[in-house]
Amino acid sequence: RLVPPPWGDRPSIYAHVRSHVRPGQPGLAEGGAALPDEGRLSQEIRWMPGAGDGVLGHHGTPGGEAASSVLEALRRVLARADAPAVQHLYALVREHSVVDYVDPLLERLVGAKALAAGRPRALARWLATRSPDREPVKLGVALLGVGSAEQDDIDQFLTLGRHEEFTLYAVVALASLDRRWRAAYHRAAPLER
Repeated sequence: RLVPPPWGDRPSIYAHVRSHVRPGQPGLAEGGAALPDEGRLSQEIRWMPGAGDGVLGHHGTPGGEAASSVLEALRRVLARADAPAVQHLYALVREHSVVDYVDPLLERLVGAKALAAGRPRALARWLATRSPDREPVKLGVALLGVGSAEQDDIDQFLTLGRHEEFTLYAVVALASLDRRWRAAYHRAAPLER
């Protein structure tokens, strides 16, 4: 049974970015920098795309409490993906800047091997490609980066990474995949190569 998205029928950020990709050219076409959630942001200080995450990521405080809250909400959704659980997770992710808690959250998830495949990957992909709000998109990309990504996930990282708001997340996800694939290659028996 499908749960209605907590954002209603608002268009996704991924679709917005993808519609502004110019084949064979870097960056985005005119109008691509303004994300669909601009009017919904409540920050008093407005950052250039990606700048807030860059500054807060280097000078912010570890978000252990937010990581615990998001982890618990993720577990609830993965155990039972009903509308109240999904709405709670989505509101929680929108409420906090992902850069504040993403590292401790991912460490806990990887340590618990909670992102193998299946539902966790589907949830991460849903957030990354369907959300009309930037923080859930960032979390989706980060989760896919530590999970078992497929070629279409890589294509989505490359698309979202064209927008400066998501470049850091896309690069980290791609680097994480590259390290895992290299490690798997080196573990493989010589005849399997």
